[in-house]
Amino acid sequence: MLVKNSLMSLDLDRAFAELEALARQMTRTAPVGGINVPVSMWREGEQLLIELDVPGVAEDDLELTVNDGRLIIQGERKPREGVTFAFNTRGFGKFEQVIGLPKDIDGESVQAELRHGVLTLRFSQRPEARPRKITLKPIAGPQTVESNGNSSSGS
Repeated sequence: MLVKNSLMSLDLDRAFAELEALARQMTRTAPVGGINVPVSMWREGEQLLIELDVPGVAEDDLELTVNDGRLIIQGERKPREGVTFAFNTRGFGKFEQVIGLPKDIDGESVQAELRHGVLTLRFSQRPEARPRKITLKPIAGPQTVESNGNSSSGS
């Protein structure tokens, strides 16, 4: 039981360390442009989910790229054409958000959806990084060589 608790503790320590690293990466990557793009990232089982609030951004005005372990989201929120605003606090313009992906995530597995102004990305864990169950079985001990009764004592 001690071994199991130690392994669980290591898993939790590793998970918290990874979450802290992700939080540091996210706070370091300020958006380019005048638009703030709020981001949330979390894990559900073996998947990583990322959501970005991009209200008013059309699907055609978004470009998503995965390159060298980084997710790059570029987009543009365009103002209504032919309108002269009497008052406006909404931001318009281009933006870019760069998010470092954890090493255990498969960048090629991404699924993306834009619904109600929220961009949702779902990544799968790399197969080799997924936990696997190890079955217990006896380990063969060192092989011994039987002598045939003739011993040489170096004489």
